[in-house]
Amino acid sequence: MNAEQTINETLEKLDMSRLGEAISLLKNLYYGKASLIGHEEFLAVAHDYDLMCDYHLRGFVDPQRETLYKSLLQRLYRVVADLDISWRCKNKTTYVNAFRSADRLNMAHGFLRSVLENFVSEVALLSLEPETVRQTKMEEIYARHQTFVDRLFNSILVSCQWTNSDADFYAELLTSPTIDANDQQVIVSAITLSAMNVYDLNKLRVLVDVYTKASEEGVRQRSLVGWVLALGDHTMFGDEQSALIEGFFHQEEVLHELVSLQMQFFHCMDAERDNDKIQRDIMPNLVQNSGLDISRFGISEKEDDPMESIMHPDADEQKMEIMEENIQKMMKMQEQGSDIYFGGFRQMKRFPFFNDLSNWFAPFFVQHPGLMEVTRKLGDTQFLELLLEKGHFCESDKYSLAFAMSSVISKLPANMLEVLKSGDTIGFGDNKEVSDKPTYLRRMYLQDLYRFFRINQQQRNDLSDPFTESMNSKSFFFVNEAFNPFLIEKQMLSIALFLNKYKHYDHLHSLLACFDSESVNFKILKAYDAVRNDDLTTAYECFDCVLDKEPYNEWALKGMANLNMQTKAFSEAIEHYEKLMELQPEKKFYAINYSLCLMFSDRNKEALNKLYELNLNHPDDKSILRVLAWVLLCDKNAVKAQAIYGQLLADGPVSEDYLNAAYAQWISRNIAEARDYFRKWQELEPQKDIMIEFFNDNSMLIANGITPTDQQLMLGLVNDRRNSGEELLS
Repeated sequence: MNAEQTINETLEKLDMSRLGEAISLLKNLYYGKASLIGHEEFLAVAHDYDLMCDYHLRGFVDPQRETLYKSLLQRLYRVVADLDISWRCKNKTTYVNAFRSADRLNMAHGFLRSVLENFVSEVALLSLEPETVRQTKMEEIYARHQTFVDRLFNSILVSCQWTNSDADFYAELLTSPTIDANDQQVIVSAITLSAMNVYDLNKLRVLVDVYTKASEEGVRQRSLVGWVLALGDHTMFGDEQSALIEGFFHQEEVLHELVSLQMQFFHCMDAERDNDKIQRDIMPNLVQNSGLDISRFGISEKEDDPMESIMHPDADEQKMEIMEENIQKMMKMQEQGSDIYFGGFRQMKRFPFFNDLSNWFAPFFVQHPGLMEVTRKLGDTQFLELLLEKGHFCESDKYSLAFAMSSVISKLPANMLEVLKSGDTIGFGDNKEVSDKPTYLRRMYLQDLYRFFRINQQQRNDLSDPFTESMNSKSFFFVNEAFNPFLIEKQMLSIALFLNKYKHYDHLHSLLACFDSESVNFKILKAYDAVRNDDLTTAYECFDCVLDKEPYNEWALKGMANLNMQTKAFSEAIEHYEKLMELQPEKKFYAINYSLCLMFSDRNKEALNKLYELNLNHPDDKSILRVLAWVLLCDKNAVKAQAIYGQLLADGPVSEDYLNAAYAQWISRNIAEARDYFRKWQELEPQKDIMIEFFNDNSMLIANGITPTDQQLMLGLVNDRRNSGEELLS
């Protein structure tokens, strides 16, 4: 067994509280390796465990036995966690690079505080410097500090288990007004990355404390994201972890933020789906009507066609309206939480700037050393300041846009450059979300995290990705066992309704298993979830429960009617559809299904009367015509059905129309016509078997005099591809 396997298996044993087996596994790893990290502590834990076993063997009763055993589990976990970090720093690229970048930074608390506070002082004193040297000195200060921050970020990422003293220091540091807020945010991100990959109770405690106490909203929101991602499922720390977060579930504001954050995580995970929609439905119209030529040679304005202006004087106005309409579609998606820029920026993370891990999490600021060359190319900081103040982009996208601008600035038309610098373009303008700043800050930070994991870590997989679709993904924190004792129905239902709305059905199923409720909404969600998972018994029970309370609940009636149709309980379905038609007489779908249930109940005349009524009111509705024609076939009236199928085939037919038209001709003994329609259906549905269709529709065929022998003969005719005038035997 290699070191990685030993570490993982030991962690599994500890989670099962099997301390003795965990110690045995580690003995093999530590044998003859006194210099290996945690060696002395391992020996101490093993010794204490042996004493405990000996004490128990002698029959002594120790009232502290449970507490001591748990303490030994926790101590050994910290040993294994440090081993895990040590192994990663030698074997996983991200950790190897981080360890090298850290370069044995002095992590003494006093030193770190001194450097971070001195930076703030140095920047403040720049205003006293002569103008001739101020810029040069500023660049030196920021460059030196950025090197330090990057080393600190990497040092925290690869840090071993923190002590209580470490936790106290960082909690105070990250809430101190004497530390730059940008630095605090980067440090919070480093702690988050470290703790979510290797569980550390003290790092979790820091994030919880900072969320509770920080006055800077950016720091606070990053800490919120951090502590939900840092939650673990190690039973040995369950009590301590619960004690840290219990108070949050009695605070309405915190509960609101947790629900909002959970929804935002799912919006992030939908980024690629949303991008596909933008690329398919929106961007082609924007590009087509932009008035610009975009090619590998650069961006240029299209030359005006004088004849176009004469022939279509309103063309420019129409193009502008189309562009505005599509931009509004994107803005609407953004307001609802969509990450509309992911697709556009995913290819813009190849700049050397992103080789430094900390830069993925750096708040955008104009003085960042990585932007100095950009500033020189742009000629001033006007565009960068617009990005900082008004850009509706996450932080890493702002950096990407700045680098992209600097690389193409020489190729842009002068008027376009002017527009960009004025801020009068997509993504700029009044920030409507200022009033809801916490929500906005969370969203932007989540987008930064999403880009990091989907772009930087996509190939490496060195760090745990919280955005996976897995049911135990860290992003789906409401199903974490740490939340179980504190689950509140109101919040759980809000998330459940959200998941249902956006069709995250697997996640919804997991969430519904975490709590129970007698509320109507819960029962409806539970019922539809049960239907999707073929648990019809549960579905019936839940729908019945709702209808007992609310006999005319539309969702319950609709669900129960569908279940009745599925189980061929057509009489019950008819009753439910009658209520639905009473509730929503304008919904044709209910009336159509009602008619089908009548047909399946051998009440063809009633079904036809209803369908004729529907057809009279909606003469152009093809779905009504299709059902009407089918009921006519079932009622042995193929001639009338033929006429309807002729109408359908003449106006945008679907493959099913050819199949059913063939039935109508066949029943009317127009064999050649039937064969041709069957062949046309086969061309459109080559993967389907015509005999299966005959089997499914056998009752209708038999009722109309089409025997099994007739079916076999028709199969032969359909499959015989020779010309109709050709002899069967040549």
